[in-house]
Amino acid sequence: MGDSLLLGTCYHPEALNSSASSNPDSNGESIHQHEKTEAALARELVGRLVVGAAGVISGIKPASLVNYVPHVLELNGTHPRAARAAERKAICCCARNLVRFGLRLIVLDRRGGRVVLFIYRPCALKQVLTDSKVCSLLTATGYDIRSLDTVISTLRQRMANYYGAATHGAASFPHEVGLLLGYPAEDVRGFMAGKKEVCRGPWKAYGDVKAAQARFHCIAACERHCRERFAAGESFAELLAQPSVMHILQSVL
Repeated sequence: MGDSLLLGTCYHPEALNSSASSNPDSNGESIHQHEKTEAALARELVGRLVVGAAGVISGIKPASLVNYVPHVLELNGTHPRAARAAERKAICCCARNLVRFGLRLIVLDRRGGRVVLFIYRPCALKQVLTDSKVCSLLTATGYDIRSLDTVISTLRQRMANYYGAATHGAASFPHEVGLLLGYPAEDVRGFMAGKKEVCRGPWKAYGDVKAAQARFHCIAACERHCRERFAAGESFAELLAQPSVMHILQSVL
């Protein structure tokens, strides 16, 4: 999968339908079908990221968890082994390209045809880790906070334990991940303690209502602007090069 294919990806509502297999007979047709599948897979992955991680792409959130299921490969009737290879190739290509724009993409879990992705901005997460309240709660929940890499490593292990034990009921979801997603430490601590929230948005808030609502409004505005730009025809590269948070802040100032 070429870099230009993924970065140049724009919104195409007919993406899934256009990728259906035609059972080609000749080698030329087979190659053409392979290229069509790669293009459809790129559109699907990028589309899923724009939907599930608009806050990170737009620059308003430090990280997001995204569940991704490559339906294109299911529709094409791709052999499971080939499907896994194609999915890994698409994610690796995407991860490589995101680095150019200051983002990272890693796989936290892969099972049952579903992939749990963690997309984040290293600079933003490092800033999150300068908050003493965040570090205190992460330390209390067993995280190694010596560096961003050690925090991510602990997160990988926690998520692997959770998803690996999902069928056995041996591990609960690591709610402290909310700290890495940009949730205030006060809100994460309040949720984990089972307190009554003061309001709800992308998460439950437990502190100042007006401050929480203002934060929720800003996040919603940036995410909406990012998705609208994509729906209007801007490419993935354009969304990454000019994060929506810049447009929103300029409109406010």
